[in-house]
Amino acid sequence: MTTQAPLYKDLREWLDRVDQYGELRPIEGVDTDLELGDIAALVSRSPDNPAILCDRLKDFPTGYRVLLNTLGSKRRLALCLSVPPPDDEIHLVWLWKEKLKSIALIPPTKVKNGPVTQNHLIGNKVDIRRFPTPRWHDLDGGKYIGTACCVITRSPENGWVNLGTYRAMVQGADAVGFFAEPGRHGRLHRELWWKKGKPCPVAVVLGCDPLLFIVSSLNLPAGISELNYAGGIKGEPIEILEDEATGLPIPASAECVLLGECSERDTLPEGPFGEWTGYYGSERSPQPVIRVKSIFFRDQPIIFGRPPIKPPSSQARTQGILRSSLIWNHLEAAGIPSVKGVWLHEAGGGSLFSVISIDQKYPGHATQTGIVASQCGGGIRNGRFVVVVDDDINPADIQDVVWAVCTRCDPARSFQTVRRSYSSPLDTGVLPGEVHNSRMIIDACKPYERLHSFPLSLRIDSQRLAEARNKWGFLLNRPG
Repeated sequence: MTTQAPLYKDLREWLDRVDQYGELRPIEGVDTDLELGDIAALVSRSPDNPAILCDRLKDFPTGYRVLLNTLGSKRRLALCLSVPPPDDEIHLVWLWKEKLKSIALIPPTKVKNGPVTQNHLIGNKVDIRRFPTPRWHDLDGGKYIGTACCVITRSPENGWVNLGTYRAMVQGADAVGFFAEPGRHGRLHRELWWKKGKPCPVAVVLGCDPLLFIVSSLNLPAGISELNYAGGIKGEPIEILEDEATGLPIPASAECVLLGECSERDTLPEGPFGEWTGYYGSERSPQPVIRVKSIFFRDQPIIFGRPPIKPPSSQARTQGILRSSLIWNHLEAAGIPSVKGVWLHEAGGGSLFSVISIDQKYPGHATQTGIVASQCGGGIRNGRFVVVVDDDINPADIQDVVWAVCTRCDPARSFQTVRRSYSSPLDTGVLPGEVHNSRMIIDACKPYERLHSFPLSLRIDSQRLAEARNKWGFLLNRPG
């Protein structure tokens, strides 16, 4: 069992903790037109990977802030997930895997007021453009205020509340886009309202406890509310307010919330937008619009900014950690023995390239592992390649993985294809008009028949290597 990390109350207490870690960098004077996106890309690939809090943005009042690279480090992610600081990436995957097994849903608790109600705009005072509205990439079709937002909807049939992350392009003073791929729970809710001939009530949370953003980006089973799930992770209920106009629950400590409704025939041209794959994933097309009726926000609000960045990036690493834990648990639940590590690589956006290390126990163990990983709940969406390696390979070390593929595989024996798997409209690898993709299962383990006669690997004793680094580490420093 893992120990519970100390809790924080809201985003601002979380930022205080991050500042104590030495991982928060405040900056001023950034232009919201492209420069914010440039900084996001820059820090996402930096060794330090700090969170960046931008104030005094060009053309915006002091105190209207944007937070970049929120979850870019292992320690910050562990803080959100209420697990101890990890030793490395695979350790964090294991900690989260174990935490997942013990999460008990805790419903939110209603409160009468909270920090988010400090300011309220309604009617003709509504103007989304008063908040920082970046254009993130050169070819984006507009300014996107929602890139790390939590979009809250409720099923009109059973009251199930969902939090999802869907991009939100500013379409005017009182309108934002509502782009959601087929199968997403927010889109399903939207369609249920439309079938009843009614507009769909929607709340768009633009800054909040980072844990709420994390759970909004997970693929939880239908019927489970992310608010209950977040409460289970924290070990205490999330405080919410019930909006009178929409009936939706909103986080009481949120930084900024847009509230409105989305009607079936109310569409405007939306996109393109640079997506998580590293490509512009969809053409400009008519998409539903949320007509914003009111805005709640805190004094000196902090808007999350998380534009997709060409992988590898810290964003892809975060998604990889979260999904790796899910796949690991799915494998164990399916009865796959001796799984030693799982890692979804950053170069695949934390989705397209999975590596599982195992201690082989029987013929076909590697194939079974790869097929289950490619089709389970944590790996089914947008997966492409699944590589299974022996437990002497670090699945998070891409060089180690490629070495295993090069030296332990034979293409005719080691590669298998699974056809007609679950894809998405943002999948750049499928042909126009196709709705499925395929999966490549790569058995990069030592052949089971030669498991005990395979050539020994060159290895340096870890203790000797540490001693050599202490003694001769100066040789690794670049001159000048």
